[in-house]
Amino acid sequence: MRRCLLIWAASGLIGLLSLLSATASGSESITVAAAASLRLALPDIAAAFHEAGNPSPTLVFGASGSLARQIEHGAPYDVFASADEVWVKRLIEQGLIAADSLATYAEGVLALAVSTPDWPAGSDATLDATALRLLLRSRFRVIAIANPALAPYGNAAREALRRSGLWDALQPRIVYGDNVRQVLTYLETGNAEAALLAASLLHEAQGNWRPIAGSLHRPIRQTVGVLARSPRARQARRFVAFLFREQSRAILRRYGLRAPSGLGSPGYPDTSRGNPARPSQ
Repeated sequence: MRRCLLIWAASGLIGLLSLLSATASGSESITVAAAASLRLALPDIAAAFHEAGNPSPTLVFGASGSLARQIEHGAPYDVFASADEVWVKRLIEQGLIAADSLATYAEGVLALAVSTPDWPAGSDATLDATALRLLLRSRFRVIAIANPALAPYGNAAREALRRSGLWDALQPRIVYGDNVRQVLTYLETGNAEAALLAASLLHEAQGNWRPIAGSLHRPIRQTVGVLARSPRARQARRFVAFLFREQSRAILRRYGLRAPSGLGSPGYPDTSRGNPARPSQ
């Protein structure tokens, strides 16, 4: 466990140094603060954005709550891609995110991953409250979730266990990661036998995970906004618009993120070099 924490401390320092370097260079490249649940999907989107003729963005990952607090303390980000809408709206209320830039780009999927597949009968797809009772088995000595105070997927995990009537029984076995990527590290290194985290980090975990029924927690509305103080606001809005192009949506779907339903999005400059346009719905 100590080794995991040291690895994450080192990676956080590397990310901060990269951010300071990009800021100091005066480059038009934007910096995107992104939820850890996007750790696999967003680099592919950023690469496609660059291939479309835009400067390659710098990506900084962490728990949504941690990134929001960094923004509150003046972190020089241009875009904030949160794992839910709560943190973005909090920053809008403080005048730190431009209100007209608010948009929900995906709905997240909470999943249960285990070290060894041992699913109950009938759990080939989504796990309901009854199926989640498998976590009561003694072999699940440690169950990892992200910190509910900072990470939307951690909050959803706690809510799902409460609605399933399992929270009180399992709480002594639960350990908390700073974000969902660290939770996955606990599972991969054997520091936990089970983990509740973002399905978007598990697309290559063959057979070792199942999605959890959305009825067990509030929707995870992954929301983005442009920082009001960004000196690269036009380029930042160009990147946000790119999230709504079919190319980006296909990437998000590939990593297990669902398209938002019944939600409008604000107007942004088109990601091409042509005339401004609204992102497709």
